[in-house]
Order: sequence, then structure tokens, then C-alpha cells
Amino acid sequence: MTEQLDKLLRSPKLSEELRQGWTWFSTAREQWAADSEKNEKWWTREALRRGRILLLEWMRGVFHKHMLSLLERPHIVSWPDVREAAWRCLGQADDFQAGYDRFVHQVTSLVDANCRSAPFAVTTGYYCWYSRPDAVTHDIVWSNDSGFRIILMGAIPLSEEDNWGDWQEVPEPVVAPRVIYAVVEGNCSRKALSQFRRSARRVLRSVLESLRVIKEQESQPSLFPAPVWINFGRSGKVGPFAYDAGPSDSWPLQPLLDAYYSNPTKKDSMDRRLRNALHLLVEADHQRHDAVRLALCVAAMEALACEGTENISTTLAENVATLLEPKGEARPDAVAFVKKLYDARSKTLHGEKLEHEEKMREHARVVAAALMKAILERREFQRKAGFDPETPQELLGELKKSKFTPGETPGVTPSPVRKLWSSGA
Repeated sequence: MTEQLDKLLRSPKLSEELRQGWTWFSTAREQWAADSEKNEKWWTREALRRGRILLLEWMRGVFHKHMLSLLERPHIVSWPDVREAAWRCLGQADDFQAGYDRFVHQVTSLVDANCRSAPFAVTTGYYCWYSRPDAVTHDIVWSNDSGFRIILMGAIPLSEEDNWGDWQEVPEPVVAPRVIYAVVEGNCSRKALSQFRRSARRVLRSVLESLRVIKEQESQPSLFPAPVWINFGRSGKVGPFAYDAGPSDSWPLQPLLDAYYSNPTKKDSMDRRLRNALHLLVEADHQRHDAVRLALCVAAMEALACEGTENISTTLAENVATLLEPKGEARPDAVAFVKKLYDARSKTLHGEKLEHEEKMREHARVVAAALMKAILERREFQRKAGFDPETPQELLGELKKSKFTPGETPGVTPSPVRKLWSSGA
């Protein structure tokens, strides 16, 4: 990764643009300083301050264009790292090239092997162990080739009075209310690790929220009702547990987070659509206004199951119904349900209405989560069957052909969210 960073920093286009910007600023700074000493006017000092701000904003755009947008994600250095090194090295150098060489060296030297964050809370809920003697696990739930890792650090009892006995002697699964913690590691700068930590916390919470809202739709509640039922297993999957049946409805974290941290591409693909949908849901889960959350959830649904700009409401509703509702007689209800959500989203974005019923936002979040789960299941089914990755056009084409044919979409299990439209919610 440092090789890629060094190569991008030494790009002739990047260095030449920076040379031009610093030449302009140096000339202007000398003139402003001379005016300030001569006239002692406040506006010359203000001009110098504004010039620095303009230079930094311009530099940010240049570095994003030639370096940050091309680095693999998560980034091994952050914009604050680059900004501070550039100001320190280029701002004090008489010779630009010598200062630029020092700048490149300082930025690459910031990358530290095996940086590790402090533990951070991911969620609260019920945490399950199967045949584990210890109350603390260290499972890597996601990693990439660049050395970044998200690790489940452990689960701490909500109360110090909780005493669950001797782990060595417990023959059955043990379920306890816990605060679940994680850490992140990576070969990166400390500031880049801090950014990675914040993003990991946001995306993990969003994935767990998707699990929770789907689980809530099941008609038979768990023996241990809780906001979240979680298993971070050694298989790298996260999902709710059934007390007497072991893990169920597991979601693979690796492909989800691979998509989340991938660089955006121009070519349309299911990976790109999954990335966009996941980013939209993460933002939705961190919004305070229900109307904005509703709009973002419906946008995530569009990213996964829609194409084109005409008849979006009908196309989206029919595709969601075909994918999630196997019963032909129930699909018209599913279509009407999704259209109602899309209509609420349109009224929000056009400024017509912001006050929707709270359940509208909740329903949009549930359907978006179920849709993402269905896409993941289908991708895994096709991978195991030895098929090439499906394009969005192939998936949407199959859904269009199957909309009048009852039955499950191959690879997709029946979703409990169907009760939303079957019950007339």
C-alpha cells in the first residue's frame, strides 16, 4: 500500500498543479505582507487569512482528484495528514522540489504497521456462545488485503451482578444481555485509523439494525426477546440465534463490507449497487428526521431493484414484489404497499410533505433490509452453483419475466416482511 501511495504522490500532474498553486500563493503572500507592513490595514491581514483558506480548499480538491480518490479504501492516510505535511514542508521551502520530496517522505512515513484502535461499542443485545469456555472472543469479522481488520473484541455484561456460571460446564447455548465491543486494526496513519474506526462503527450498527428489523417481523419471537440477537462466529458471519436451533439467517459480513469499502466505479454492477444501497442505509440510520430517513431507505431500494428514469414507482414495486413475495395472489398487495412508500418518499423530496406516519419510515427500513438480504442470498446461491456474477440487467430482466409467475426467486428464501402487506399494514 505504501508503494501505491508513493506512486500517487509522485505523479507529475499532482506535483505540477501544486507547484502552480504554491507559486500563486507565495507571490500573493509577499504582496499582502508588504501591504500590511506599509499601510497597517486590517484588510491586508484578512486577505492573507482568506488566501490561506482558499489555498487549502484548492489543495483538498487537487489531492482528492490525483490521490485520495484513487487509493484503496479504507485509506491508509487521511486528508488532515496530507494537509499538515504539505503546509509544513511546502510552506517553509525555498525550493519547491526539495520541499515536495520532504513532503512525500513525511506522508509515507506516517503509515504505521498494526495500528489498533481503542474498543468501541457496536450495539447492545443478546450475545450467544456455543461451546466456548471464555466470555471474550477475538473474531475477525472483516479484513482486506491491505491489512485492515474489524475484530470483535468482546461482550461485556450489562450488569456486574450477572453471573452466568462456569463456562466450561455449560452444555447448552448461553444467552446473556451484553454490550458488544469491537476494535479496528490497520497498516495506516493514526488519523486514518480514526476515520476507519468511525466508519466501521457506523456500518456495523447499520448491518445489525437490518438484522433487527427483519427479526422483528417473525411471527414466533425468540425465547430470549431482545433488541438484537447476535452471533459473530468464526465463519465471519453475523446473525440472530434461535435458542434451540443454532444460528439462523446469518449474513456474511465479508462481501457486505467489501462492497462498503470499495471504490466507486462507473460501470454498473451488483457490487456497485450493493455499495450504494449500503451507504444509503448507513446514512438513513444516522439521520434524526424521519422524512429524510424514509427517503434514503427508498433510495436504497431503488439502488438494488430499479433501472431507468420512467415509471420508477411501478418498476420498483413490481421488482420488490417478485423478489420478496412468492404467492402470486399476494403480489398486488405488495406492489401497492411499495408504491405507497415511494409516494411518501416523493412528497418528501419535492417538499410537499415532511410529516409522515412513523410506521412509514419503519416499513421502508424493513423492506430495504429484506431486499438487501435477498440480493445477498441470490449472489451466494449463484456463486455456489458455479455461475458468473449476475449483472443488474440480468437480475431485473428475470424479475420482469417472472412477475406473473408465482413462486420463489431462485436462491431467495421467504422473507418474514411479507406480513407487512398481507396484514394490510
